[in-house]
Amino acid sequence: IKGSAGTFGFTDLADVTHILENLLDRIRKGELAPTNAMIDAFLAADDVLKSLLAAHRGEGAADPDAVKAICARLSDLTSDAPVGKSAAAAAAAELPAAVQARAAAPAYDIFFILDDVGVTDSEAIDKLLAELGNYGKASVVGKPSGDSSVWQLRLDGPADPDTLREIIAFVARSDSIRIVAPLAPAAAEVDDGAYGLFAEPEKLAGEAFGLFEPLPEAAAPASEKAKPEAADGSYGFFEDLPAVVEKPPVAPVVVATPKHVEVREAEKQPAAKAAAETSIRVGVERVDQLINLVGELVITQAMLAQSAAEVDAVKFERLITGLGQLERNTRDLQESVMSIRMMPISVVFGRFPRLVRDLSQKLAKQVELKTVGESTELDKGLIERISDPLNHLVRNSLDHGVEMPEQRIAAGKDPTGTITLKAYQQSGNVVIEVGDDGAGLNRERILAKARERGLPAADSMTDAEVWLLIFEPGFSTAEQITEVSGRGVGMDVVKRNITAMGGRVEIESVTGVG
Repeated sequence: IKGSAGTFGFTDLADVTHILENLLDRIRKGELAPTNAMIDAFLAADDVLKSLLAAHRGEGAADPDAVKAICARLSDLTSDAPVGKSAAAAAAAELPAAVQARAAAPAYDIFFILDDVGVTDSEAIDKLLAELGNYGKASVVGKPSGDSSVWQLRLDGPADPDTLREIIAFVARSDSIRIVAPLAPAAAEVDDGAYGLFAEPEKLAGEAFGLFEPLPEAAAPASEKAKPEAADGSYGFFEDLPAVVEKPPVAPVVVATPKHVEVREAEKQPAAKAAAETSIRVGVERVDQLINLVGELVITQAMLAQSAAEVDAVKFERLITGLGQLERNTRDLQESVMSIRMMPISVVFGRFPRLVRDLSQKLAKQVELKTVGESTELDKGLIERISDPLNHLVRNSLDHGVEMPEQRIAAGKDPTGTITLKAYQQSGNVVIEVGDDGAGLNRERILAKARERGLPAADSMTDAEVWLLIFEPGFSTAEQITEVSGRGVGMDVVKRNITAMGGRVEIESVTGVG
């Protein structure tokens, strides 16, 4: 993200990701232990990055105060005292200053051929030098000349070769990029043994400071040994293309059908199929139109089958057989078309880990979210409409269901509660369960609230009938109204939305169990 943002001039994105990368790097090296505060900061940085990207797209304006706040927050976390230096860091600290300087600021020679990126070569190189300047001193060492189109840049500074390759790939042909460390240390620097970082001077000539594996030596054909090396100016980085073998022409196969004539190639190349796109983007309107047409086709097929039932089955045997085949094909076509609109429910479930984490911290509760059956498929229209009802149910489980940690410990439970989202198919329906291991519904409190509101409530009511009372508009058992819940406008919306989709809501509750 950082390299791409810098290439396109999104300095605000690059600044945030640069500080974020520093913190992640210290965690990776073992210098800092990950904490909840860090994870909170990472999620907050994700939100800030999304807002900055939306602003660059023209979708509103970014909040500069939020950017400054997250940068400061990440910087504070990065500068915390380390929990202990890694072995590599401890060993590096004992090296002589000259060797440390060489290891901290290596030099790289970068060779590449510019790609067509819509700007002039000079503009592309200027932008590339500006981006590489974030990693050290960058300069042009060699320019294309004669038959050669190869550029050579020099970078003095600490940088990861993979990062450099990603940056250069924006303006260069990816298959032409070569990154090497050109300089060997002076003999005086290795006389002390160089602490095992460098080989002997005579072995280092042309080597890459031990950063890169040597390329395998290829035996050149006898006919090519006499040729001048890299006469084409390619610096020896490119091999000659293999000779083109003429392939005999393939005779086309012509397939004639009553409605059209199709010409196909008799031989199909496997590589062509592998390179083909695996998906296409189609508007929902076209899919709906296709579904409607298939529905009309099913009706027409049923009419034909009904009419054929009145004819002589022996005399019109071929007609009956053809209509039977039409019925099978129509059914298969209908199932295939209907599956186009199906989407996995993981699209909805994926929104809740962040919601549960943020809300549980706000409520000072410890909650773990589990999801089951994420691959269960629903129609796209239902996927979009099921999100809000599930959101209400999960928030209710967090606020009303799962107890505070001390209450759970007193009840002999694990202090960390669990909310489970589960989806599965049953008898032609899709069942979605939202469950928790909290306190369960309080029958007495629900009946008392119902009587206060003048709702029909009797002690003789079954549990299932009592549970249905919470779906009444404005009904809530919360003792105080919070930003999470308490106004009684959640569960009635859930039931109304689910009913509008042709579904139903059922409640199962056991006091103290969930």
